[in-house]
This record gives sequence, C-alpha cells and structure tokens, in this order.
Amino acid sequence: MKSKYVHLFQPIRLGGLVLRNRVIATSGVCAGDIHTAARISAGGAAMVCSCMTAVACEKSDFYAGAPYAFSNGQYGKSPRDAVRRETRLVRRGGAKFAVELSHVGEYYRPAPGDFAWGVVDKINARGDRVKAMDETAMAAVAEAYAQTARDALELGYDAILFDCASGWLMSQFLSPHYNTRTDAYGGSIENRAVFPLKVLRAVRQAVGRHTAVLCQIPGNEYFSDGAPFEDMIAFVEMAQPDIDAVLINCGNDQNRLQMTKMISTNLEPHLMTAAYTEALKKQTAVPVVLLGAVMNPNEAEAELADGRADMVGLSRPLIADPDFVNKAAENRAQDITPCLRCNSCFHVSTAYKCVGCSVNPDYTQQPQPYPMPTPAPAPRKKVVVAGAGPAGIRAALAAKACGHEVVLVEKEDEIGGLLRVIALERCKTEIAAYLAWLKRQVQNANITLLLNTPATKALLEKLQPDKLIVAIGAQEIVPPIAGAGQAGIYTAPEAIRRMDALPQKIAVVGGGTVGAELALELAETGREVTLIEMTGELASSANLLYRLALLDRVARCGKITVLTDTRCIAAQPGFVTVEKQSGRASIEAGCLVAAAGSRPRTEEAFGLFGIVEDTVTAGNVNKAGNIIDATWEGDACGRDM
Repeated sequence: MKSKYVHLFQPIRLGGLVLRNRVIATSGVCAGDIHTAARISAGGAAMVCSCMTAVACEKSDFYAGAPYAFSNGQYGKSPRDAVRRETRLVRRGGAKFAVELSHVGEYYRPAPGDFAWGVVDKINARGDRVKAMDETAMAAVAEAYAQTARDALELGYDAILFDCASGWLMSQFLSPHYNTRTDAYGGSIENRAVFPLKVLRAVRQAVGRHTAVLCQIPGNEYFSDGAPFEDMIAFVEMAQPDIDAVLINCGNDQNRLQMTKMISTNLEPHLMTAAYTEALKKQTAVPVVLLGAVMNPNEAEAELADGRADMVGLSRPLIADPDFVNKAAENRAQDITPCLRCNSCFHVSTAYKCVGCSVNPDYTQQPQPYPMPTPAPAPRKKVVVAGAGPAGIRAALAAKACGHEVVLVEKEDEIGGLLRVIALERCKTEIAAYLAWLKRQVQNANITLLLNTPATKALLEKLQPDKLIVAIGAQEIVPPIAGAGQAGIYTAPEAIRRMDALPQKIAVVGGGTVGAELALELAETGREVTLIEMTGELASSANLLYRLALLDRVARCGKITVLTDTRCIAAQPGFVTVEKQSGRASIEAGCLVAAAGSRPRTEEAFGLFGIVEDTVTAGNVNKAGNIIDATWEGDACGRDM
C-alpha cells in the first residue's frame, strides 16, 4: 500500500546518511528512557536524536564531578558497553541515531569557590560566579566537542546534532541577551558567531564529510534583547559549509515561562515555528526541519508539500503513539493516538515526580522496547465495565485487546464522560481529537456498548460478568453559598455546556485548574470574570509548565479579576459577597459558576461490589484525578485478569 503522505515518506540524504522518510524524533523521546526511543525507531521514525550529551571537558554538565557519558569508567569499560547497547537498541528499529552535543555554559553549578565558564564575567541568577571564556578555554571546549563527536561515532551513533539553541553555551555566544562582549567575540552577528563556528568546524573535521551534522538554532528566544531571526539566518549562511540540516526551536531551557514556548501547551497554536522555518527555507539550500507542535500527519504533509520545510521533528506525538509514522505510512492516521500537549511527559513539568503520558499508558512503563505479542487469554472471560468515561473506555479497550468479551455500560447517550464537556472549550482541540479517537477505537473494537443504561446492581448481575470494572466517575461539588440557588449557580460542566447563555458578568468560585481555565474561556468570549480562590494560589494542581502558561494567559487577558485568599459566602441576584482577611465586599455578577472540584462516587461504587469477586475500580471513582490517571488505571484494570 502506498501512503497518501507522499512527501512525508520520500527518502532524503543528509551527508552520507540516507533517511527512510522525513520524520526526525527529537530529543524529548529519549528523556523518558532508551526503550521509548527504541520503540519509536521501530514505529517508523527515520532518525532519533538523543537528549543533550555534555561534551568531554569540565564545567560542561550541570553538576561538578558529573561523569563524561562516553568515559571508560572507574572500573573498566562497562559505561561504554552500555552506550553501545543503547545505540544498537535504537538502530535495530531502523532509525539512524544522532547524538546531541552540548555545553551548559553559565548554567554549570560550581562547587563553593569554583566558577562556571560563560560569555562574560557576571554573577548569574543562582548567585554563582561566571567567568568570561578566554582563548585557552575556547580552544579546550572546541577540542572537547570534537573528541565527544569522535567517541559517539565509535560507540554507534550515526550523526551529530550541534545545539546552538535552548540557552546553552553556543547560543549564549550567539544571543545579545547573554553576549555583551566588546571584543572580537561580541557585537555584530559575525563576531558573536566566531566561537560557535570555530567549534562547529572542529566537529566537522573530527567526523569527516560523510557523517551528517545537524545544527539547532533559535527562532525566537522570547527575550526582548534576544537574537533577531535575521541574525540566525546569517549564522546559518556562515555555517552552511559544515552542516547538513537545520532545526529551529523557540524559547529558553532555563527560563520556565519561556520553556512553554519550547514545549508548547494546548494554549498555543500548532506549528509554533512554521513562520521561522519558511523564512529560513527561502534563504538557504540546507534542509530545514520544522519543530514545534506538528501534531498530525496532515499538518506535516502540508508543510512539506508546500515547500515550507524539508523534514519535521516530532517528540510528544511519538510518545503518545510510537507507531505514529507506521500508521501514517499505512494510511491509518485516524488510528494515531493524539497527543494532548499536557506536558506530563516532560520531567520539569512534573518536578521529576511522576513522568508519564496522558494517552499512552506504556510510556516509561515497558520493560521491553519493542511491542510484545499479547497472549490469548486462558480462559476467555466476560468483562463488564460500568462507566464510559476515559478510564472506563481504556479499560474496555485493553480487555478487548487481550481477547476478552467486553460489555461497556454508560448511563448517558454518548461515551466520553467529562471529556465531552472539556472538548467544547476553544483551547481543548487536542481533547476533542482524543475523544474522537476513543469513540473510533470503541466502534472498531467490536465492544458491546449499552448507552442510556444506568449501571444498576440488577443490570450488572444480569450481565453475569467474570470481571467487573467500576469507573462511574465523580460528582461535582457545589459549595454551600447562602442564596446561590436564587442568584443562579452552575457547576463548571453546566457552564461550559451553556456558555452562550451565560450573562456578561460572572463570578467563578474555585481557582483550581478547572476554574482558571473556565475563567479564561469566559473572558476570551467577552465576559468580565471575577475568579475567587480561597487559597493563595491558582491552578495549584496543574503541572509546572501548563500552570505557568495558563497563569500567564490569565494575567494577560485583561478581563479577569483574581481574588485569592478569598471566600464567597453569599449571593443574591446580580451580586456576590466575598470575605477576605481585610473584610467583606460585594461584587457584581450575573451568576456564579462553581469550580470547586469533585467528589468520588464512593458509595455508589461500593454498592456495586459483591456481584462478582473480581471487581475493581478505576479513574475518578477512586479519587479526583486527571486524564493520565484515568488512562493508566483503566488500561491496567483491563489488562490484569
């Protein structure tokens, strides 16, 4: 079968490498574990890029004393053997493997009395001393890059990614935000580029002309005094003799808010760097790789077909579905599990606590990098799932994939649970895509679906399950506010469903993630919103990057008044009364929206136990959670027989 994505599946040469298609798996796919990278290689990507690898010199990594990744090790060759196993594991799937070379520059964290190398003398934001690099230090760094490149090739890597973006040392020299030198290494882009070009040439000389060298540059650093993109185009022109492809990203890896431009949330548009890629493509013959929220094969194909890019770089969509590329090749794009851009797969977002994927329950959980055949169940069982929200659906799909007979019971006239409500919000197009995907998978899986059917004990007993999975969700909490019934109060789901009928001035009670999102949705559709939160923080349960992006947008909206450390104590038609430590106040509001969270349906769930011994619960019926919890718990319940 020939793929309809004809441009996406054209081979391309980069230096001496021939890549099987136009998809590069960028460095985020290696952040979870090497098995993920290997799985994505088997899933069809043409090239996989490693996470940043500190080059072979001191002060190049974040921490003093951090070992060189390609060293012999204190007790022999085992570290190099481990690297060799990893490169073979990735390359076994068919992708080429590129190593990303980096030096953190001024972000090195020195021991007391030591210093970091950087562009200029300074005390950085952490309070560490940074010393301006001199000629001797520059020569040492250039040789370290060259040596690391040589070592990487010996250990099985196929290509080099030379990182001049993200806020690391090379970009510190290129960017006027960091580089305020007045000597031959500062000022014009020609001067700021001298050191990065010197290092690049050392790498090229070390690896030869046959090895592909890719270069990553910033499109927009999101600093007011950052490098203009015209300077980056000029840098690519100067670097052109020594590079085989260019990748463009945005933001800065050490500034959390700017990190949301590198790894965008659903609050940003798709194709974040498309304008920069297109502009560079018009100025250079070097192949240009489009990064930044390329979310599906249709978007990728359109950019390639119209000549705005030569390749596409994907990370999170490949984590969400490692078979993304193979499914596109087989014209099965409708079966690609869509990424939500929730950023739970990124360690910084979750403060390193629970890295995972909201739609791929296997991410970071698989002991094997390649898909293992699912054994036929012995014996085949009848599995009944009560509740067709995200947890219930994933449980049903997992049980069906294991070969069991599955009945999915849902009291509403559609499946999806709260996803049906969330998908109505303007910034939730990824949720809408995921909901559509879930519906298709249920339809294609030949699952018996009982709609408009409450999961009563009598019904479930009649179905005679061998296993019962209870996923009946949670109940919205309506806080006790005097007079709220007469004044008009809605739960958050009710407000989203009735968005067009809501008044001009609205009070949202509850400033968690749901409340902050809803306030933003209301304000961006023209309402004046007062957001009332009893604690001192908004969206405290959201992951770090999404929370920053959300609060930044709330602050910039201009139509949201935020009241923290405040309680809503009463309401009457047209007004609400709030109480702060300083006293009480009346606020004009045509209605209230309660976004105070939800309460698990524990009693209802308990009442369904006793039908069959093998009964388990999944999703919000356990505790109010998020999509990642629902996906993992539902999938685990469906697989575990």
